[in-house]
Amino acid sequence: MPHRLEHRELRIVDWSTLITLLRVAHVGRFPNRSFGKDLQLIIIYGAVILAFLEGRKPTIASIARYLQLPHETTRRYLKTVVDLGLLTKDGRSYKPTERSRKGVTGAGKIERLLRQAGRELYL
Repeated sequence: MPHRLEHRELRIVDWSTLITLLRVAHVGRFPNRSFGKDLQLIIIYGAVILAFLEGRKPTIASIARYLQLPHETTRRYLKTVVDLGLLTKDGRSYKPTERSRKGVTGAGKIERLLRQAGRELYL
């Protein structure tokens, strides 16, 4: 019979995995920038990438709605990501640049973290 994690242990695994994944993704996409200050930046960037990969056209309005953020805040963060060269504007929508399409530095670490979390959750 599989071992069930206690609620506290499960929360530790969940939060630790989530924060570590965000930190690794941040370093891979926004090197030399502060993780804490860029937390909304990485979330907004990730929402655009997710929408793009799902075949939707990510716009300021759709990302703001999805993340429940103010339109102006979303617009400012998207402008920053465009200025950093990771997204480009395509009419009213955004798409990843060639730099964004390259593999994430630390992708192997992300995969290992997910595998470890999976093992810990289902021991």
